[in-house]
Amino acid sequence: MLFARGPCGRPMYSADDALGFLLRRVRRRGWSSRAGGLLRRPAGAFHKVGVRVLVYFLYYSLAPWLVNQVFGELTLRDTVRPVLVPCYDLATRAPFLFSRADAAQSPAYDFRLRDACAATCAPSDGAAAVEASSVDGVTRITAVGSGVALGNPTAAAITHVLNNRREFPAAAGVDNLLVISIGTGEAAGSSSRHRARTPVIARIAAEGASDMVDQAVAMAFGQHRTSNYVRIQGMGVARRRGGGVACGGETAEKAVWVAEAMLQQRNVEAVMFQGRRLAGETNAEKVERFARELIKEHGRRKQHVPPAASGGSGLDCHVSKKQP
Repeated sequence: MLFARGPCGRPMYSADDALGFLLRRVRRRGWSSRAGGLLRRPAGAFHKVGVRVLVYFLYYSLAPWLVNQVFGELTLRDTVRPVLVPCYDLATRAPFLFSRADAAQSPAYDFRLRDACAATCAPSDGAAAVEASSVDGVTRITAVGSGVALGNPTAAAITHVLNNRREFPAAAGVDNLLVISIGTGEAAGSSSRHRARTPVIARIAAEGASDMVDQAVAMAFGQHRTSNYVRIQGMGVARRRGGGVACGGETAEKAVWVAEAMLQQRNVEAVMFQGRRLAGETNAEKVERFARELIKEHGRRKQHVPPAASGGSGLDCHVSKKQP
């Protein structure tokens, strides 16, 4: 919604417009008391994660008509910013990435935005796989959510950015990136319905793979791993009972509560061959610090200093999300 191209080449929705659009539909679903409170809090970290939980709930509650209404026939080419959306293709048994850069190079990789949303949100058990095809019909995939094999797409996103000099000319290395990787909590915090669909061994393997990606990315950042990279991952968030069912099988009430609890926990830093350690900041504090750094960077860019002239110190920012 924030990146889709609208009239005059501007984004279709501003942040305020998108939030208002979602909240109006939340009120119609009857759970605005907690969701609205979470989204309206002044702390930017709570606002960002609350919006993400809300988007997933709305997709599963109102799709396909909501997604069709928002995006219509817009494709990956019709975005105003770089876009990278992960899913898993059952046909090739490999991860698949929807990319604006690829779409710009070939119509065979230009997919409708509504299909990309459906693919990345499709249940990973394969019961409701999404058939998607490029606008020219050359590329066809049978997609499920990326959590089945690409639960932590951070490394794939970084690789895409560092090898996409056309859209990220200032990204010469990881020291030029700010990366926020948002997880969805460990299996202990998932709902009973979700656990019933996914074998225990599959959940353990997926979490192990995600943790390995986290450690490898942290190692790649080296001395910048605490300043340029943050992983937000809920640890042992307890379950609650609530009302209507949201995207991952959890209740809508619980989905919002889990986001709050995850942000209030102390951040966990992972280092390859050194294990995990608790940071001195909470997840919310760390995200707020990143937000302040972004504001400073935008202020520097407004002064019209070219990235090359600053010795490669410009930051290309990318947010990576682990799928539920």
